[in-house]
Amino acid sequence: MFVPHTITVVEAAIYAKVFSSLWDGSMRGQSDKQLVFIYLLCHANSVGMVDIIQGKVADDTGLTEDVVSKAIRELMEPDERSRTEENEGRVLVPLSNGRDWGWQIVNYDRYRAMRNEDDRRLQNRQAQARYRDKHRSASNKPQKAQGEAEAEAEGEEVKPKDLSLQVWKDEFEASFWPTVHPDRRQAKAEALAEWMKLKPRSQETLDLVCDAMEADVAGWAKERTEPKYIPHARKWLKDRRYIDHAENR
Repeated sequence: MFVPHTITVVEAAIYAKVFSSLWDGSMRGQSDKQLVFIYLLCHANSVGMVDIIQGKVADDTGLTEDVVSKAIRELMEPDERSRTEENEGRVLVPLSNGRDWGWQIVNYDRYRAMRNEDDRRLQNRQAQARYRDKHRSASNKPQKAQGEAEAEAEGEEVKPKDLSLQVWKDEFEASFWPTVHPDRRQAKAEALAEWMKLKPRSQETLDLVCDAMEADVAGWAKERTEPKYIPHARKWLKDRRYIDHAENR
């Protein structure tokens, strides 16, 4: 037996990130509108444009064209209960006034960027694993000696459990930078300079800082914090924001 609603929700899980806020926000209790919006998310292009006729939406979701049209009209209306103020809370805006299909999903970049803490932590762990598999030889004695020599040249003491300068620098690229909020991946060189000041350069420090950034990004996404209020990575590191999370470990 063909069940359109079930098939569409499964497709959403594969092609679009759907957050629980869809069910406790201003669309709460409006299943037809939610279904239409999920469908549009699944079929949007890389910049959030959906160029598809309403009849196609109706055929694929199992809804009538009247229900689809009503849902889309409501998604294009101002919503004073919306969590975002852009476009007066509208979810969709039309691509062209000359036809009755084709829409831009408002804040689509934000939808794509929002990933929960588990997603980010998994990505971070996978990046670390790939790096260590690729550079497993970095732990041999000659390279360790080279790392110690670099540290000594800077007047630093390398503790037995510390990572070498080169490995620590590489971990910035492989482990920390991917966790930074997408809208704040700027001033990379300045952020790296702050990263190199972190002490001790141990696996424990690496995990603490990366996990703390992941947690903060997840919090900003959950609260829908405007990017202008989110610190750049350099400032986040300089202000030692990760210390706030150390007590909870």
